[in-house]
Amino acid sequence: MIAAWYMSHSHGDHHGCFNEFTVQYADKVTLQYWIGNPGEAWMFNSGYSNWLTVGAPEELKAYGDVKWIRPHTGQKVRFCDMTFEFVYTLEDYLPTQFTNMNDSSTVTRMTVKGQTVLFMGDCEKTASAVICKQQGEGLKSDFVQVNHHGYSGGATALYQLIAPKYSLWCTSEIAFRFRTCGIKYQWIGNAVSSNKYIFDTVGAENCFVADGPVKLIHMPLCDKEKDITYYSFT
Repeated sequence: MIAAWYMSHSHGDHHGCFNEFTVQYADKVTLQYWIGNPGEAWMFNSGYSNWLTVGAPEELKAYGDVKWIRPHTGQKVRFCDMTFEFVYTLEDYLPTQFTNMNDSSTVTRMTVKGQTVLFMGDCEKTASAVICKQQGEGLKSDFVQVNHHGYSGGATALYQLIAPKYSLWCTSEIAFRFRTCGIKYQWIGNAVSSNKYIFDTVGAENCFVADGPVKLIHMPLCDKEKDITYYSFT
């Protein structure tokens, strides 16, 4: 059973796994909730993708009766011993129209066993500024998922408010090394200084990269030798 599947926004690199999972396993699992705030075409003056409004509802039919949660800032949901608070949703950006789908990413903070994990999705600098203004010091979290795979969108002011102990990087080890060196190069957007800031602040040993072995982090994370299990698949 899957309690809930959460989708931050409509870009293919975020829903591609769900597409493949649905094809292979929809008839083998029970999915209770789907969480996503799709927005509408009129909110965007460019870059709009309708997958959350058209593709997702169609694919969800394969799971039967799935309840849809459309989150808004300030709301909370709870599954087992975990609480998810919605820190930013695309309505917070309005009435300005989006020019980039990334800025419509839902930002979520998970609280489990006394520790907090802030998932920034692909929010770019404009959305990050909105989040800083409306949340301020309320952004403080133990973990942060670095904006947009560490490619762009991060802001030093944002990470200063979050003040994390650990950072999560949804990218390869090679890209991670390039994106934290503080040097502008062709495969990094506007996050050169903010990436270097978060890397220097938490330290290399507290950066978790989504490459190599699968890392199962047991919360609360107190001892990295005892509280992290590594899995390799061949």
